[in-house]
Amino acid sequence: PEYKQTTQPVIDELHWWLAELRSSAPGAEIVYMAGNHEERMHKALVDRLPEATYLAQAFKEDPVLSIKNLLRLDDLHIKYIGPYGTDWWLWDRVRITHGTKVRSGGGATAAAIAKTARWSEVYGHVHKVELMQKTFHGPFGRNVITAMSPGCLCRVDGTVPGVNLNPDWQQGVGIATLDEQSELVHMQVLPIHEGSLVWDGRVIEGQDSSEIAERIAFETGWKQLTGE
Repeated sequence: PEYKQTTQPVIDELHWWLAELRSSAPGAEIVYMAGNHEERMHKALVDRLPEATYLAQAFKEDPVLSIKNLLRLDDLHIKYIGPYGTDWWLWDRVRITHGTKVRSGGGATAAAIAKTARWSEVYGHVHKVELMQKTFHGPFGRNVITAMSPGCLCRVDGTVPGVNLNPDWQQGVGIATLDEQSELVHMQVLPIHEGSLVWDGRVIEGQDSSEIAERIAFETGWKQLTGE
């Protein structure tokens, strides 16, 4: 019940976060992929107000209540990949998907994906840091594929609702690099521990969450984000 009537501040905060991302990387290609949480809004419309599901402005294509429209992704020059289940390919070599598979135990989902995959894959959904490789042997030699979950960026202390109060989640980011000479893709995970990660020999520290909350509350106008 405590999460009712929080949709608007969530939308405003997420737009704020995406705007910060765009400001930090003004020339980057940013892709936003629909997941099962974005699908909840579509399902709610279909169940409760089906006439509004694809309602759009006159002679416009994007539905008014679509995630793309509500987050103003076009204003941020962010590409939206949807609906939930749609894949996006990186360099035509790595499949990027939100995913639907969940296996209990660390690394179990990566193992399940690598078992059947024939290409490298980056997936989300499980909120875990996982990386596994598998080698196939064929007429053209060895082919190594990677299954990688970069983890999540949400809170992992039980504040974010999950299946239990002590979720087996880890924060992190993933990096994929294309070696243009060999045409091989190198993938790695950078775990985030207590707000910091190590990259290229440097320790990168995140800002304190209370300071961020104060700034978001001020810039979005939602004082509730500070707990007031």
